Amino acid sequence: MNGQETCVCPNDECGRTFEHPLQLTVLCSDPIETYPACPYCMSRIENENEDRGAQEEQENQELTREAPIALKIKNALEKEQERENEEPEEPSAPKCTHDFGYLKKRPKGTSIPDECLICPQMIQCLSG
Repeated sequence: MNGQETCVCPNDECGRTFEHPLQLTVLCSDPIETYPACPYCMSRIENENEDRGAQEEQENQELTREAPIALKIKNALEKEQERENEEPEEPSAPKCTHDFGYLKKRPKGTSIPDECLICPQMIQCLSG
């Protein structure tokens, strides 16, 4: 399409004329799709004058360039969701010899046992 040629939007509700269509890329489709579109309503523009083989080659080049980026984003989002769904791993601590809540229930003035001082659940045990 040269700069002198005008296009008419094929959408009956739009029907506007323009000189330069947009190159619209749909990232949420599989495979990713790129095509010329009306700059007003984003309707697909079919250009019968263009060689279809050249257009498909251009689309394939765009797909190979953009697909890795989209896949990286998709993979990163999936990994983030997996991390959110995983239970946090707590460092292995020696097995507690007391009941949970022992620190709160212990008599005032008694010392805190050494194993309680390094326990990862000490705060919860004090308040529990």
